[in-house]
Amino acid sequence: MRVLVVTTAGTGHILPTLPVADALRRAGHDVVWATAEESPPVVGRHGFPVRAVGMGLSERQARFAA
Repeated sequence: MRVLVVTTAGTGHILPTLPVADALRRAGHDVVWATAEESPPVVGRHGFPVRAVGMGLSERQARFAA
């Protein structure tokens, strides 16, 4: 099975999701991660293919502040 894991930026969103993604990978599934532009290095350290998608943290905060 192909699995897409999607999280917002920040270790508080990524780290709790890692055990599930890792279990899927160990079970033989193809796991790819999609997250904001600041987070690929964090995800990549855990060996997952990762793609930067959506708004970055600074853009999201600016829109929220408006």
